[in-house]
Amino acid sequence: MKHATRFFLSLLLLSAGLGIFAPLTAQQNTLSGRWEAERSRWNGETRIHIQLRGRVDGERLRSGFTVRRADIDGSVLERRTNDPQEVRFEIRRDAGTLVFEGEQERGEAWGTFTWVGDTDYLRQMERRGYDDITTREHLALTMFDVSISYLDRMERQGYDDLTFDEVLAFRIHGVDPEFVEDLRDEGFDDIHPERLVSLRIHGVDVDYINDMATLGFEDLDLDDLVSGRIHGVSVEHAREMARLGYDDLSFDGLVRMRIHGVTADFAEEMAEAGYRYRDMDDLVSMRIHGVTVDFAEDMAEIGVHFDDIDDLVNMRIHGVSVDFVEDMAEIGFEYDDVDDLVRMRIHGITADFVRDMIEYGFDDHSLDDMVEFRIHGVTPEFIEDMADLGYELSTRMLKRFRIHGVSADFIREMEDVGYEDVSPEDLIRFRIHGVDADFVRDLERRGIRVSSPRRLVRAKIRGDWRYR
Repeated sequence: MKHATRFFLSLLLLSAGLGIFAPLTAQQNTLSGRWEAERSRWNGETRIHIQLRGRVDGERLRSGFTVRRADIDGSVLERRTNDPQEVRFEIRRDAGTLVFEGEQERGEAWGTFTWVGDTDYLRQMERRGYDDITTREHLALTMFDVSISYLDRMERQGYDDLTFDEVLAFRIHGVDPEFVEDLRDEGFDDIHPERLVSLRIHGVDVDYINDMATLGFEDLDLDDLVSGRIHGVSVEHAREMARLGYDDLSFDGLVRMRIHGVTADFAEEMAEAGYRYRDMDDLVSMRIHGVTVDFAEDMAEIGVHFDDIDDLVNMRIHGVSVDFVEDMAEIGFEYDDVDDLVRMRIHGITADFVRDMIEYGFDDHSLDDMVEFRIHGVTPEFIEDMADLGYELSTRMLKRFRIHGVSADFIREMEDVGYEDVSPEDLIRFRIHGVDADFVRDLERRGIRVSSPRRLVRAKIRGDWRYR
């Protein structure tokens, strides 16, 4: 039984407006409702898109399909009319016949339809293993023209055990014997039905395969071809890049370029502006990180001197912007090159940070000093906390305090257990050797009072109390 799983079909028919329902105990083979249509052009052909509305077995029907003008028996939307005109036409399929009546005006048509399903067709389908076909499915077979001859021709191509879902998917997406033959001629045989549908959805056909072969890509697999189509790898794009000197690009390289929006126009614009790139990786990197001619010219205009594309990319990666550079210049903070600007951004050195540090007297410090401040967490708040506790510290001592974890809370805790006005060096020794308020309290519970910070450190180190 080829009906099998209905999950895949339900996804396909959801887009077409067809639901899947349990088989009917008494098969309905007629249906009526309303329709709308409009004309379009595709591959040089006039096509009519028809939308059906109605009810099937008490459930709502809303389904659309497209047919070639040549497949319609009758007249509809052959020319644009300003006045309403009556129309009547039929679409005859092996599975059944659709009869449409109504009006057309200004490129649109509408009216009522009747569908009559062919019961002999159902018997032929049942003999092939497609039993339990519901009314909605029977209508879908009519709309998408699943004919007996089509099934015969697909069987001759080796697809003689397709599920109902796969057959309908083939017709919806245009998988036909000619498509299979073309792929076989190109060396692609025994392709899974779902892969065939995927190839049609993404536009991988013999023309595209041959286009890639003309570029020297003769051994691409189906995954490569689908990836190329998804990302827009084309002969035109490859030739444009070859014109700029990129005539030895790999297929993966072309895909990367398309993914990141590297076009010949972008490459030419950067080159004409004097920003020379070394290879494809430079172009991709610039696109990924947003390096444009405008960005480069804006940075040059405010006096930022950069040597190559790497400098521009690094500035974009780390957020070196025109505003950032102008803010730093406004406070008079000097830098030597792009690397300095990048270091500032990496370590969070902003105009506000430098301005606050200057207010606390650190107005003659270099970029290296500011970087070390940020690395070790020396902030204006930390300096203020230390000053409130009576510690006016040098640059070196501020960094040492932060390195060893001497905080305002630690100093207050030691003061609470009687160690006030401890020197900066002794506070650092406390932290190095693990002397804290809990240690002092433990000694006091033992009736021990150590007289000085240095002896307290020795007691911690040696584990005895001879130094009290």
